[in-house]
Amino acid sequence: MRNFLTLIFILLTITGFSQSNQFQKGEEVYLFGDNVRLRSKPSTKSEVIELVSIGSKLQIIDISNKTHTYKGITSPWYLVNYNGIQGYVVGGLISIQKIESLYSDAYYLFNIAKSHFTYYNNINIRLIQNNKIIDTMEIKISENDNFELSVLENKNLTKCKDIILINQSSKIENPNEKRQYQNYIGIVNNAFVFMGTTKKSSIKNLFDYNYEFIFSSELKDNVKLINKLTLYDENKKKHEISFNKKLNWNGSYFLPKLHLSLGYTTSIQDSNLETVMVCLVENYILNTTDTKVRSVIDTDNQIVYSLTYETRNNKKYIKINLIQGKDYNVNLYYDKQKCNLYRLENDKLVKEY
Repeated sequence: MRNFLTLIFILLTITGFSQSNQFQKGEEVYLFGDNVRLRSKPSTKSEVIELVSIGSKLQIIDISNKTHTYKGITSPWYLVNYNGIQGYVVGGLISIQKIESLYSDAYYLFNIAKSHFTYYNNINIRLIQNNKIIDTMEIKISENDNFELSVLENKNLTKCKDIILINQSSKIENPNEKRQYQNYIGIVNNAFVFMGTTKKSSIKNLFDYNYEFIFSSELKDNVKLINKLTLYDENKKKHEISFNKKLNWNGSYFLPKLHLSLGYTTSIQDSNLETVMVCLVENYILNTTDTKVRSVIDTDNQIVYSLTYETRNNKKYIKINLIQGKDYNVNLYYDKQKCNLYRLENDKLVKEY
């Protein structure tokens, strides 16, 4: 493990963001929108005092009790000071944070907007240089999640400059369940590149799932993926499945690709067990040597699977049917009593782990 040391250093971390685009009196903020209308009153019908460019610094003087909904998110109007001029700006046009690039005079702005997916919002990111928008990216997160923003530097990945890390923590009613995600976004040739999402997920006495990146201190353009899934059987005995995989950076993304696009249907009617199955399927797909599965991931296509109960030889299994178009159809069977996963081959169950 000593050969794999993290070469990424956190330069700036902003903690505890909620998803409301709300700010405090006296706070210095920056505009996320461009050519924003600075108004005389907290209303879209009031007089326009000034047009203010993207990235401009403002100071919050007061918070109006009037609100405005912008891109699905409701926030107050703010009385602000801009270069000695006072006027009102709606919160949805203000960046929740400005972070400077470590490699150039560019910087990043962040904002929250409603996603077209139910129960989700988008973290919108803009790369700004010379007062112009160079590139944009959206990261979808659950609307109740908290998140942290970090700027990372990485000198060991060719062409990649800054790396933006979004640490996402899910709010879950079940006190025994935890879920965290880490979204890595690289900047390559002045454009955002989605590098991958790692995660930590657990339900007490049911499963623990963790996969993470470890960057190499000795080999250029490599990262190690550490994946560990611990399952607990009905007697609370641990069953561990783990693997390490080397990923190669080709100047634009990691190979083999990690951006899994999964969708599923279920009839097992057990939300905790469904969560276990999601982690089990992810673990299987990331670890498998099946060339058909790899080709699906590498072409960014979606794998769909269904979860059902099925009895074979008088034993009840959870059947996982993996499907991608007409060319790929694999049946897996999970024995939740022993925490074993099997693959169906020639009508026989062959143990995967």
